[in-house]
Amino acid sequence: TAMGRLLNEDGEPISLLTGRATEVANPEREALTVFTNREGKFGITGLRPGKWRIEMLDDRKSVFDITIANEAEGAVKVGDLTARKGQ
Repeated sequence: TAMGRLLNEDGEPISLLTGRATEVANPEREALTVFTNREGKFGITGLRPGKWRIEMLDDRKSVFDITIANEAEGAVKVGDLTARKGQ
């Protein structure tokens, strides 16, 4: 499980929205659904080690990249993530 907070390019929370998390090395696999609360906090379960791309369904189609380490177990706190520029 990865937990953190999603922020747009201006540093504001992406609140009360959904998106999807896709494994970068295996994009053909079914994406996982992401939900944010009012503060932009999220939790995604079922992530395997590797690189993941989160694409949110906000006006800007915000994109985030996270990496789950091979040795990660249980909950992984990724902190505040700011959307990539130019999305």
